[in-house]
Amino acid sequence: MTAARFDIAAVRDFVGERPFAAGESYAAEGRVDLIAVEDDGLSAHVTGGEDTYLVELRGWGGEGGCTCLAYDKFGPCKHMAAAALAFNAADPLDLAKVRGRLSRLRDGLDLDSKDELIARIIDLAKQHPVLLRALDPRD
Repeated sequence: MTAARFDIAAVRDFVGERPFAAGESYAAEGRVDLIAVEDDGLSAHVTGGEDTYLVELRGWGGEGGCTCLAYDKFGPCKHMAAAALAFNAADPLDLAKVRGRLSRLRDGLDLDSKDELIARIIDLAKQHPVLLRALDPRD
């Protein structure tokens, strides 16, 4: 099953010319990691400077959101453009690896007991300091 591609003209209109140009650079530099492709859009990590942002694009026109400060202040951003461009340029075999990933994750987590889920999360938090900080209620 081939995923729909983004209408790049619509994405350019959505984010604006300057953010789109910056997004082109980010995509060309390999700063985008597609983490999930679903029927209605995608999720990606986009590295900008020293930070990595979560981009979610819904619908194939480019609607969605980003965790960057620019998105909070101004709306559609370069990270969103970068994700759309990287997706359109991605090899179909690479897309097949991430297609349905979140659905598979949900299904896999649904099968575990609460204690198994807690143990899995604790193990991951031990291995990943960012996750540990995100889950620690005192941070």
